[in-house]
Parts: sequence; C-alpha cells; structure tokens
Amino acid sequence: MRRLFPQRAALAFAILLLSACAIFNGPRTVLVPTEQLQAALDRRFPLDMRYLELFDLHATQPKLQLDAQSGRTILTMDVVLAPPFVKRTWKGSITLSGVVRPDDVQRALVVREPRLDAFHIDGFDPEMSRQITRYGGLFAEQLLQDVPIARYDDVRPPYAGADWVPTKIEPRDDGLMISFEPVR
Repeated sequence: MRRLFPQRAALAFAILLLSACAIFNGPRTVLVPTEQLQAALDRRFPLDMRYLELFDLHATQPKLQLDAQSGRTILTMDVVLAPPFVKRTWKGSITLSGVVRPDDVQRALVVREPRLDAFHIDGFDPEMSRQITRYGGLFAEQLLQDVPIARYDDVRPPYAGADWVPTKIEPRDDGLMISFEPVR
C-alpha cells in the first residue's frame, strides 16, 4: 500500500499539470475597456505629418469612441494645420473612423478602411469644411491607415508565458471584445 501512494501522487500531479496546461490551448475572449484603449492610444500622440506637400498637420488630444452598431472605431482629435510656405496656422478638429483589425506584422490593433467623418477648422467657411470632408478619403487614409491603436502586449490576456494573437475583434459601446488564440 505504501508503494502505491508515491505512484498515485505522481499520477495526480501529472493530471493536475496536464489540466493546467490545457487552459492555454483554447481561445480566450477578453473585453478590453475603452479606457484601456484610450490610454494606449494616448501614448502614440502627438502625431505629426505632411499632407500632399501642402500643409503640416499636428494632431493631439485623441478621443476614442466605439460604435457597436456600425462596427467602427471613431477618433476625434485636435489639429493644427500649417502650410509650409505661410506663417499662419489654423486650429480645429477632425473626426475619422475605421475598422479595428489585428496586424501580426506590427503586433498591434490597427485601423483599416479609414474615413474622414468631420473636418472643422476655425476660420474655414462651413461649406469648405463640408467639401473637404466629402473628399477627404485620401487624407483619412494617409492619417489613419494602419495606425496602431494598441499593441498586442497592451491588450492580450495575461497567461504565463503563452503568446496570444487576436483572431476576432468586435466593437462594443464599452470596449472591444477580442478573441485571442495561442500561437502554435
């Protein structure tokens, strides 16, 4: 009887160890709150770029909003426009939206299918702002296409040593519901 105890204890330990490892095999779904995504996005700003060699854009104060109904992520930011050949600058805000997708190369959640939804610059004629918004697809694409919202490390489940990648992302009003699977 005494000889069986170490064998049974070893068998019980092996079963326990295998069952603990099994939790890493299946997908995990995690709700990443909007506040956590906002904090990750804040670390990527300010954003500076030159658009069509016509003006420099300085973007700050990103505000992230998720729209479960449309499945789009909405980003509003304060901007300062400055043509390189004029000493004047214009301040205002722009609103862009897109669909969040995983990018395994950057190991980040990025915005795809960007769209310029609103463009407001102080001192611009409202009709001019509407025209720019209507034809702003190229602008939205250049500004937002493949911009990382968050790195995988910012949002993935904290399972000891396992590497997880997102496979499905579903926007909700309170955050992103992300399904992760372990890398095989």
